Amino acid sequence: SGNDNRFCGHYGWPCKTLEYALTQSSSATNPYQIGIISEYKLNSEQPLGINEETIKIQNSVVDAALVAPINSIILIEEDGKFTISNGTLQFIKITFSIDNKAAEGHVITGETGCTGIIITNCEINMTNDLLPILIGLVKLSSGTLTITNLIVKDVTISGESIIKVNEKAGDVDIIGSTFENISRSEGNGSVIEGYLGTSNGLITVAESNFTMCKVNTSEGLGGAIFLNILSGGESKYDLSGSQYSECDALYGKSLFINAYNLKSAVPLSSQTKIGAGSDEYEEANPYNLMGYDGTNTIAIPLYYVYTAVKNEIYHVNNAAKSYTVGSGNDNRFCGHYGWPCKTLEYALTQ
Repeated sequence: SGNDNRFCGHYGWPCKTLEYALTQSSSATNPYQIGIISEYKLNSEQPLGINEETIKIQNSVVDAALVAPINSIILIEEDGKFTISNGTLQFIKITFSIDNKAAEGHVITGETGCTGIIITNCEINMTNDLLPILIGLVKLSSGTLTITNLIVKDVTISGESIIKVNEKAGDVDIIGSTFENISRSEGNGSVIEGYLGTSNGLITVAESNFTMCKVNTSEGLGGAIFLNILSGGESKYDLSGSQYSECDALYGKSLFINAYNLKSAVPLSSQTKIGAGSDEYEEANPYNLMGYDGTNTIAIPLYYVYTAVKNEIYHVNNAAKSYTVGSGNDNRFCGHYGWPCKTLEYALTQ
């Protein structure tokens, strides 16, 4: 069992706290390395950051020459969180098992001064499958974030997304990850919630699957991904490696983009950039990928944003009492047969 003393840190004689283990690791070469013996409980906030060094938190390894194939479990309870304000924090082969009473927020937070967060071969699960959790995995406000081979399955969360990227965060790379059966009851974007401005790095998603990712279908936007794009942030994302399946939301079942300028955020022929399916699929499923254009609160199918009006024939239709895709509405993307304008005058300007 864990005990903080000057000889601790061995697999068979571990320390009790991360703080003490870090002091023991200080004599080692960079990075500082902490091995987690499975079922380790974290129930208070853990501030981390050592100059510009790297802190590496990984699964337990008995023999340094061996790579243990099994993840170590960290139990996230009460106020258990990692906050990094200096240097880089790395997690390797860790399963974050989150209690439903763990305080809201995110398990890992990169604050001002954080250089980077790296999450590799990790998983998330819930300690109680019947009760939703209040806490997401990671929130980035500064530095970079690299996530590789993350598996998140069967998670019900109330007020947070799994990954939140704030304005002014650096590059975010999500690679080879799986998000399946994730349900968020409040807010937008069950997996990724991003706020992008001129000073952000690039959010990139590569070779990652989003299956049955949902938000509240009476008010939520972006079943899997929600992006809020300010002026100057239109080029700060690349979702070309996203695969969506059976996701759900009020608007944007898979993806919703709320953009200052939707035309700049989703230019003509940019379907690859947003991870769109075939033209036939997206035209037949207009609620799959949607967005707002500036202050206009009509949810616009992105298929009609990145696709030119066919044969330059601009269509009109009467408006419906309760707006639905296909009824007439005057906006700068209208004129398509499936997304017509409301008035002849506006269609002529188009």
